[in-house]
Amino acid sequence: SRLFSPWGFQDMNVHFQPALVGYAPLGNGHNERFVLIPPANFSRQKKYPLIIGMQGYDWEIVAHATYSQALAGSGAYVALTGYRYVSSQTLEELLGYTNNVLAVYNQLKANPNIDASRVYLFAFSSNTVVINELVKDYSSRWRGIMLFSPGARLPEAKEETTTRVLVTAGSDEEWLWEQFPIYQEVLCKAGIPMQWYVHPDSAHIERAQNTMYQRTLLMENMVFEK
Repeated sequence: SRLFSPWGFQDMNVHFQPALVGYAPLGNGHNERFVLIPPANFSRQKKYPLIIGMQGYDWEIVAHATYSQALAGSGAYVALTGYRYVSSQTLEELLGYTNNVLAVYNQLKANPNIDASRVYLFAFSSNTVVINELVKDYSSRWRGIMLFSPGARLPEAKEETTTRVLVTAGSDEEWLWEQFPIYQEVLCKAGIPMQWYVHPDSAHIERAQNTMYQRTLLMENMVFEK
């Protein structure tokens, strides 16, 4: 695969964190395979935030590996559940992935170097429905949620749903981002701050390096609360 980097390739020596493979028990003898990228400059004396993505470790078509490497490089654990979009997938099958995310969460929260009070979720397109279910059924467990071009209704806004919300979309998804300020107002009434952003000249699947760069910065700002 071709490497997409929001930083380009001009005279740059970019260090990528190693991606590890883990297995989280799902029950009945089954395990959820996931990819884990540990934080850069790891220290056993520190605790780090954890970000769980409903994604595969991909450089393209959607550059989830780019975001994951950037977040790990800034000082976070990043776990990717390996989700792959299948057009014939039913809603019931998709919602089954909530168990996969929970299995990864349960496996990693026992890590003494993970700060269980700083766990974030992110998803893209149709699989944002999984984040909605996790927020509804396990409220107050997640420090923040990040929804990119959400293909499902936005999560119900109620107190203790989460601490922070980030939502983005491409500029050609007007039907989607027109909902953002309305949703922001509803969240505000529940005491939950929301940031939303429309990527200029961008479609549902981002390809421009500038779009990747913008999204990376938004994610880092949320996780590290800048």
